[in-house]
Amino acid sequence: MKFGISDLVFFTYCVQILIFSVLSFQYNTVLVCCSAPFDLAIALLAVMSISILILWNENYGDSSAKALHSFTDAMNTIREGMKN
Repeated sequence: MKFGISDLVFFTYCVQILIFSVLSFQYNTVLVCCSAPFDLAIALLAVMSISILILWNENYGDSSAKALHSFTDAMNTIREGMKN
């Protein structure tokens, strides 16, 4: 399995969120209130959503292809992968 630059950037963001959440969890729950982890999660979700919207270059594939054709191709690929 090969990873591209976008996968590595996304993984880096996830690791940063994990580290930040773990380090600030105890501080926030003691000094603020019991809902602090949820408030922090909402703030991080907003920040990550904005950064993904700005930085993520999505591959939308063939826009002229019909959805049913793309779906059947995907299902056939999955079936072939399960046989191997």
